[in-house]
Amino acid sequence: VSNRYLQAISVVKKHIEENYDQDISLESIASMVYMSQWYLSKVFKRITGRNFISYLTEVRMNKAKEFIAKNPELKNYEIAEKVGFISVRYFSELFKKFFGITPSEYRSKCR
Repeated sequence: VSNRYLQAISVVKKHIEENYDQDISLESIASMVYMSQWYLSKVFKRITGRNFISYLTEVRMNKAKEFIAKNPELKNYEIAEKVGFISVRYFSELFKKFFGITPSEYRSKCR
């Protein structure tokens, strides 16, 4: 894997870490690093071992967990919004799939 690709993926990961709460698409990221969506997807998977969406989702889920732990008074819809999800229902389903408990159950543990 060339240095150019390693740098591009580093830029992509940094952008995700800093903008996880925004609407992030493979298309917008690809244009940022001057690659096609298809090629970025392929290179991202080869370098990180994960696809773009699963990486983005993992970052968002971990941030959600942090928000709940720090601010247990926040509602699920507020957490969902803070980590870039429009649908609170989808957010809650993903959270449960990721961590094995619902955001509310996790919130109870944090109090």
